[in-house]
Amino acid sequence: MLALSKKTDYALLCLAYLAGHDAQVASAREIAEANDLPVPLLMQILKTLHRHGLLESTRGSKGGYRLGANLSAVSLFSLTQMLESADGEMAGEANGIVAEAQAAVHPPLVALHRRLLQFLQDVKISDVVRSGHRIDVPLQSVRVIERLRGLQSVFETRVAGRAVRAEHREPAVSPAAV
Repeated sequence: MLALSKKTDYALLCLAYLAGHDAQVASAREIAEANDLPVPLLMQILKTLHRHGLLESTRGSKGGYRLGANLSAVSLFSLTQMLESADGEMAGEANGIVAEAQAAVHPPLVALHRRLLQFLQDVKISDVVRSGHRIDVPLQSVRVIERLRGLQSVFETRVAGRAVRAEHREPAVSPAAV
Protein backbone atom coordinates (compact mmCIF):
# COMPACT_ATOMS: atom_id res chain seq x y z
CA MET A 1 0.00 0.00 0.00
CA LEU A 2 1.18 3.47 -0.81
CA ALA A 3 1.77 5.53 2.31
CA LEU A 4 3.60 8.63 3.45
CA SER A 5 6.70 8.11 5.57
CA LYS A 6 6.56 8.26 9.36
CA LYS A 7 8.53 11.51 9.27
CA THR A 8 6.01 13.08 6.89
CA ASP A 9 3.13 11.92 9.10
CA TYR A 10 4.80 13.40 12.17
CA ALA A 11 5.60 16.65 10.34
CA LEU A 12 1.95 16.99 9.30
CA LEU A 13 0.78 16.36 12.87
CA CYS A 14 3.23 18.98 14.11
CA LEU A 15 2.15 21.52 11.49
CA ALA A 16 -1.51 20.84 12.25
CA TYR A 17 -0.87 21.43 15.94
CA LEU A 18 0.92 24.72 15.25
CA ALA A 19 -1.74 25.80 12.73
CA GLY A 20 -4.38 25.23 15.41
CA HIS A 21 -2.50 27.45 17.84
CA ASP A 22 -2.21 30.47 15.52
CA ALA A 23 0.91 32.51 16.27
CA GLN A 24 1.57 30.96 19.68
CA VAL A 25 4.93 29.40 20.39
CA ALA A 26 4.89 25.70 21.26
CA SER A 27 7.81 23.64 22.54
CA ALA A 28 8.86 20.37 20.97
CA ARG A 29 7.88 18.57 24.17
CA GLU A 30 4.40 20.16 24.14
CA ILE A 31 3.83 19.14 20.50
CA ALA A 32 5.15 15.63 21.16
CA GLU A 33 2.91 15.13 24.21
CA ALA A 34 -0.17 16.46 22.44
CA ASN A 35 0.32 14.02 19.53
CA ASP A 36 1.96 11.13 21.41
CA LEU A 37 5.15 11.39 19.34
CA PRO A 38 8.75 10.54 20.30
CA VAL A 39 10.51 13.77 21.32
CA PRO A 40 13.96 13.04 19.77
CA LEU A 41 12.53 12.27 16.32
CA LEU A 42 10.14 15.21 16.50
CA MET A 43 13.03 17.53 17.37
CA GLN A 44 14.87 16.41 14.21
CA ILE A 45 11.76 17.06 12.15
CA LEU A 46 11.23 20.49 13.73
CA LYS A 47 14.84 21.45 12.98
CA THR A 48 14.42 20.38 9.37
CA LEU A 49 11.18 22.36 9.00
CA HIS A 50 12.89 25.38 10.60
CA ARG A 51 15.89 25.08 8.28
CA HIS A 52 13.54 25.14 5.26
CA GLY A 53 11.62 28.16 6.54
CA LEU A 54 8.33 26.48 7.42
CA LEU A 55 8.82 27.20 11.12
CA GLU A 56 10.25 30.04 13.16
CA SER A 57 12.00 29.26 16.41
CA THR A 58 12.38 31.19 19.62
CA ARG A 59 15.13 30.35 22.08
CA GLY A 60 14.91 30.43 25.84
CA SER A 61 12.74 29.02 28.61
CA LYS A 62 9.58 30.32 26.92
CA GLY A 63 10.89 29.35 23.49
CA GLY A 64 9.62 26.95 20.92
CA TYR A 65 8.27 26.89 17.38
CA ARG A 66 5.52 28.61 15.41
CA LEU A 67 4.53 28.63 11.77
CA GLY A 68 6.87 30.69 9.64
CA ALA A 69 5.39 30.16 6.19
CA ASN A 70 2.07 30.21 4.41
CA LEU A 71 1.05 26.54 4.35
CA SER A 72 -1.14 27.22 1.30
CA ALA A 73 2.00 27.93 -0.71
CA VAL A 74 3.86 24.71 0.15
CA SER A 75 2.98 21.40 -1.49
CA LEU A 76 2.92 18.00 0.13
CA PHE A 77 5.58 17.00 -2.40
CA SER A 78 7.85 19.82 -1.18
CA LEU A 79 7.38 18.68 2.41
CA THR A 80 8.35 15.11 1.58
CA GLN A 81 11.40 16.40 -0.33
CA MET A 82 12.49 18.48 2.67
CA LEU A 83 12.27 15.50 4.98
CA GLU A 84 13.93 13.09 2.54
CA SER A 85 16.83 15.45 1.88
CA ALA A 86 17.33 15.63 5.64
CA ASP A 87 17.75 11.83 5.60
CA GLY A 88 20.39 12.09 2.89
CA GLU A 89 18.26 10.26 0.35
CA MET A 90 18.72 11.11 -3.28
CA ALA A 91 16.16 13.69 -4.30
CA GLY A 92 16.50 12.51 -7.89
CA GLU A 93 14.69 9.28 -7.08
CA ALA A 94 11.65 11.18 -5.85
CA ASN A 95 11.69 13.27 -9.01
CA GLY A 96 11.23 10.21 -11.15
CA ILE A 97 14.68 9.45 -12.49
CA VAL A 98 14.44 5.80 -11.48
CA ALA A 99 10.96 5.49 -12.98
CA GLU A 100 12.07 7.14 -16.23
CA ALA A 101 14.84 4.55 -16.63
CA GLN A 102 12.20 1.82 -16.46
CA ALA A 103 9.77 3.55 -18.85
CA ALA A 104 10.36 1.12 -21.69
CA VAL A 105 9.58 -1.85 -19.44
CA HIS A 106 6.59 -0.59 -17.44
CA PRO A 107 4.90 2.42 -19.10
CA PRO A 108 1.68 2.11 -17.04
CA LEU A 109 3.63 2.23 -13.80
CA VAL A 110 5.57 5.27 -14.97
CA ALA A 111 2.26 6.96 -15.81
CA LEU A 112 0.98 6.12 -12.34
CA HIS A 113 4.18 7.47 -10.78
CA ARG A 114 3.85 10.75 -12.67
CA ARG A 115 0.19 11.11 -11.64
CA LEU A 116 1.04 10.49 -8.00
CA LEU A 117 3.83 13.06 -8.11
CA GLN A 118 1.47 15.57 -9.74
CA PHE A 119 -1.12 14.89 -7.04
CA LEU A 120 1.47 15.45 -4.29
CA GLN A 121 2.48 18.71 -5.98
CA ASP A 122 -1.14 19.85 -6.25
CA VAL A 123 -2.05 19.15 -2.60
CA LYS A 124 -0.97 21.96 -0.33
CA ILE A 125 -0.02 21.40 3.30
CA SER A 126 -2.91 23.62 4.38
CA ASP A 127 -5.31 21.20 2.67
CA VAL A 128 -4.13 18.47 5.01
CA VAL A 129 -3.54 20.26 8.32
CA ARG A 130 -6.32 22.82 8.54
CA SER A 131 -9.72 21.55 9.60
CA GLY A 132 -12.52 22.02 7.11
CA HIS A 133 -10.30 21.59 4.06
CA ARG A 134 -11.02 18.84 1.58
CA ILE A 135 -8.71 17.20 -0.91
CA ASP A 136 -10.52 16.59 -4.17
CA VAL A 137 -9.33 13.87 -6.50
CA PRO A 138 -10.54 14.47 -10.06
CA LEU A 139 -12.74 11.69 -11.46
CA GLN A 140 -10.30 11.31 -14.37
CA SER A 141 -7.52 10.40 -11.88
CA VAL A 142 -9.72 7.76 -10.28
CA ARG A 143 -10.42 6.21 -13.69
CA VAL A 144 -6.71 6.20 -14.57
CA ILE A 145 -5.84 4.56 -11.26
CA GLU A 146 -8.50 1.88 -11.82
CA ARG A 147 -7.14 1.15 -15.30
CA LEU A 148 -3.60 0.98 -13.96
CA ARG A 149 -4.67 -1.41 -11.22
CA GLY A 150 -6.16 -3.66 -13.90
CA LEU A 151 -2.96 -3.51 -15.93
CA GLN A 152 -0.91 -4.26 -12.85
CA SER A 153 -2.97 -7.37 -12.05
CA VAL A 154 -2.59 -8.55 -15.67
CA PHE A 155 1.16 -7.97 -15.43
CA GLU A 156 1.37 -9.86 -12.10
CA THR A 157 -0.67 -12.74 -13.55
CA ARG A 158 1.64 -12.98 -16.57
CA VAL A 159 4.75 -12.92 -14.38
CA ALA A 160 3.28 -15.58 -12.08
CA GLY A 161 2.33 -17.69 -15.13
CA ARG A 162 5.89 -17.55 -16.43
CA ALA A 163 7.21 -18.69 -13.06
CA VAL A 164 4.79 -21.65 -13.00
CA ARG A 165 5.70 -22.68 -16.55
CA ALA A 166 9.40 -22.46 -15.71
CA GLU A 167 8.92 -24.76 -12.70
CA HIS A 168 7.17 -27.43 -14.80
CA ARG A 169 9.79 -27.65 -17.54
CA GLU A 170 11.74 -30.87 -17.82
CA PRO A 171 15.36 -30.43 -16.85
CA ALA A 172 17.64 -30.70 -19.85
CA VAL A 173 19.71 -33.86 -19.94
CA SER A 174 23.29 -33.26 -20.95
CA PRO A 175 24.98 -35.67 -23.37
CA ALA A 176 27.71 -36.31 -20.76
CA ALA A 177 25.13 -37.65 -18.30
CA VAL A 178 23.92 -40.37 -20.76
